[in-house]
Amino acid sequence: MEQARDRICLIVAGGSGSRIGGEIPKQLLLLSGKPLIAYTINAILSAMPGLPIVISSHPELIRNWKDVEKHLIRDAGPHRIELTPGGSTRCASVQNGLEAIQESRNSLGLTTDDPLVAIHDGVRPFLSSLILLSAFATAGKSGNAVVCVPVKASLRKRIATGTIALDRSEYLEVQTPQIFRLKPILDCYRKRTHDDFTDDASLAEFFGHQIATCKGSHENIKLTTVEDFAIAKRLLKK
Repeated sequence: MEQARDRICLIVAGGSGSRIGGEIPKQLLLLSGKPLIAYTINAILSAMPGLPIVISSHPELIRNWKDVEKHLIRDAGPHRIELTPGGSTRCASVQNGLEAIQESRNSLGLTTDDPLVAIHDGVRPFLSSLILLSAFATAGKSGNAVVCVPVKASLRKRIATGTIALDRSEYLEVQTPQIFRLKPILDCYRKRTHDDFTDDASLAEFFGHQIATCKGSHENIKLTTVEDFAIAKRLLKK
C-alpha cells in the first residue's frame, strides 16, 4: 500500500565500525549471507511499502550498493531509495542526509516541504512494523517521537567519593527510529556548534524542543560489537 507522502526514512550508515574491528564497515558485514544493512532496509520496506528512503552512506556502501540492492525484498512493491555521502561523525552524517532530503523532496515523491523524517541506525536491523508505525503515529500528534525501552540493568552513578545506586525505573534506554519534522531538526543540526550529541533527541532538546517517547523493543538492538552479531544470529533463528 502506498504511504502518505509526508513521511520518509533517513538511514544513518556512514560509520566505519571501528569498535568491531576489521576493514569492512559493519553495515556491510554479512549476517547469514546478507549485508547487515539489507536487513535494516527490508524491515522498513516491509513495515511501510512505498516509504521513500535516503541512506547517508559510507563510501564503501556507495561503491558496493549493487551487492546490497540484490538482497532487498521485491514483494513490497517498487521502492525509492537514494544514497548520499555520510560524514566523519554521526551528526555530520545525519545533517548530510537531512540536507539531501531538503534538496530532493520532489524526486523523492514528497508532497510537503516539512515531512516527518524517521532517523534510523543502519546497523539496527530488527525494527518491527509495530514500532515504526507507532512512532510515526506519535510523531504525527506530538511533532516528534523517540523510541525507548525500560532499562533492565541495575545502574550506579560515579560521584567524588565512589558510586551510588540509581533507581532504574526513572530511566529509559534510547533507540531509533527518532522521528522529527524536517525543518526543525535540520535547523538544529545547522545551528549546532559541536558533534558530541549522541542522538537526535538530545540535540533537539538542547535547542528547546520537548521530546515525546514511544515504546520500543529489547530486540531492536544496535549491532556494535562482535557479541552483538552473535545475538543477532540467534534473533534471526528465532
